[in-house]
Amino acid sequence: MTARARLAAELRALRQRTGLSLAGLAHRTPYSKSSWWRYLNGSAPVPRQAVEALCRLAGETSQRPVALWELADAEWSGRTGEGSSADASATDADRERTEPADAGQREEAPAESPESPESPKAGRSARRVTALVVGIAVALAVGVAVGTVRPQGGEVSPGEATTVSVPSPGCRGQACGGGDPQSMACGRDARTLAGRRTRTGAGLEIRFSARCDAAWARIWQTRVGDRVEITAPGSPPQQAAVADKFDAEGYLFTQMVPARQPSALRACLMPASGDARECVAP
Repeated sequence: MTARARLAAELRALRQRTGLSLAGLAHRTPYSKSSWWRYLNGSAPVPRQAVEALCRLAGETSQRPVALWELADAEWSGRTGEGSSADASATDADRERTEPADAGQREEAPAESPESPESPKAGRSARRVTALVVGIAVALAVGVAVGTVRPQGGEVSPGEATTVSVPSPGCRGQACGGGDPQSMACGRDARTLAGRRTRTGAGLEIRFSARCDAAWARIWQTRVGDRVEITAPGSPPQQAAVADKFDAEGYLFTQMVPARQPSALRACLMPASGDARECVAP
């Protein structure tokens, strides 16, 4: 299997973990629905920023997917001998079409200028690329051997052996009030304190992070207009509303509330139909 095929398979697995459709991915990233379709089936080069964005949506670390991207990008550009000049042209064109406006401020390898294969500089570049590809391949093999593949959902079980360092949370306790659980890295150890399937068919859960000492609510399989709310004693409640079909197709999270007393948390779904709210508590 080529590096491009392995990357496409990894991206499809990440997309499945997000619970989002292609339209949902397009709604939440700078890349179009058709671009995501090409990225996921391996028919077009993938910008590194798209890989990182998908990892964030899936709640996964980007180390392994970015390593696969390095190998696939080398193939697309022809640096490993697997690609062609046409592939390289497609890479440049696709990046121009799909990269967000601030891409220049993000980490992206500069495009290599054409060089004669016989030139000393070209020889050094080829050796560096070969060493990089070999190094990444070895790292991936070792990672798989020691069990670095993370479980679905990106949550780490207590005592799990892994070579991927978990980032420190961006907040704790009261400071997490109103914060986003993904951007604050609070979803890494999240567990469900309470949950139920509501009368409308929607799922409702309270999610809790011990590292952040905070909680949030999430819903899925919802309808446009549904709302979810989580409350905690002494803190402002946090709400989220299903604004469109993209929200309805995947998970919708509230912002966080401090969870000094997890047993006092309460999450409620308010159906758009006007039916009575349904609530859960630990």
